[in-house]
Amino acid sequence: MASSQSTEDDSSIVYGLDDRPPLREAIPMGVQHVMFMIVINLSLAIVIAGGVGLTVGAGQAYIIQMALLVAGIGTIVQCYPFGRRFGFPVGAKLPIVMGTSASFIAPLIIIADEFGLAAMFTAIIVAAPVEIVV
Repeated sequence: MASSQSTEDDSSIVYGLDDRPPLREAIPMGVQHVMFMIVINLSLAIVIAGGVGLTVGAGQAYIIQMALLVAGIGTIVQCYPFGRRFGFPVGAKLPIVMGTSASFIAPLIIIADEFGLAAMFTAIIVAAPVEIVV
């Protein structure tokens, strides 16, 4: 009688944490990963810039550039973790796409409309450590 439980041989995991897929598979997966990251970060940055009242031009380009820069830095931190030696590891050692969350769009637009772009950026900088701790 066959067992209904799956064994290790039946696992659907193709590559482990430290495995490296061949280039013919890694390149398309990397391109897909980057395309996903760019589309998500661009769309949310454009929504925030439009909600704040920035038109196509320098202001909107600045928001998009900052979103992509910070997302890239966050993704690098996730790929290459640090702080394990000091007891507070940061990063998952996986290519996790980091970017903005759609849940923060409404508060950011409200803050920018009420107090300006500088206040919006300040609110982001102040709220980020709070979010990390919580």
